[in-house]
Amino acid sequence: FDVRRGYADGGGITADDRYPVLTELIDEVREALSGATGSNKTVSVTIAPYGGEGDYVCTGTGDEAIINQALNAATANGTKPATAVFMPGSYNLTGTINVPANVTVTAYQASFSKMEGSDNVVIAGNSVRWSGGNFSTAEFVGGLVFGNYATVRDISNGTYTGMTVGN
Repeated sequence: FDVRRGYADGGGITADDRYPVLTELIDEVREALSGATGSNKTVSVTIAPYGGEGDYVCTGTGDEAIINQALNAATANGTKPATAVFMPGSYNLTGTINVPANVTVTAYQASFSKMEGSDNVVIAGNSVRWSGGNFSTAEFVGGLVFGNYATVRDISNGTYTGMTVGN
């Protein structure tokens, strides 16, 4: 690590190798990043609720439009793998969230509400990994549909009509 100018002046603090594990980890991360190419580099997007901050900020109604735009951008040009992080807050849906294959979604402290229509709340492709999220829907509103080899964890408030996970 480096000691910033001012901290070492007169304080007797000098940079040394007392933190080899941290130094090795930083070197491994730098090596991995320098070797990453467009075909295997992870693309990450953050999605924020209305009034929040992220790469994509929802409007507070029909939020699936911005969410789907963000998910498609993360997987544009065949770049894999992709991750999407929903910032904490409320997302109001009038349609379906369509998650492309091979995307990792983290939605802890994110609440998704869909109170109308019969479309599914989420339709996810194969090998999608979805963690977190609180879902609330009106009666008879669609469910959550995940493709083959999906991993789904820590979803709460299962008041949707159904959930399907392939294989």
